[in-house]
Amino acid sequence: MKRARSVKDAVVHEDPDLLIDDIAAAVRAGDDHRIRLLVERLKEIADIPVLMRLRRRLYDAAPLHSR
Repeated sequence: MKRARSVKDAVVHEDPDLLIDDIAAAVRAGDDHRIRLLVERLKEIADIPVLMRLRRRLYDAAPLHSR
């Protein structure tokens, strides 16, 4: 299991799937600072399939009127 690391006051996971979950939650909450931290970490470890999973997750979570 990949360990999480702490960035200031926030835990940032090393597992891309957990990062995607956290990014989706931060987007729902409108937490720009947290989104920035998580995306910065994700870009260091993500490959194309991970980015496509993030895209799908965010698209699926979007309200129907914004699609």
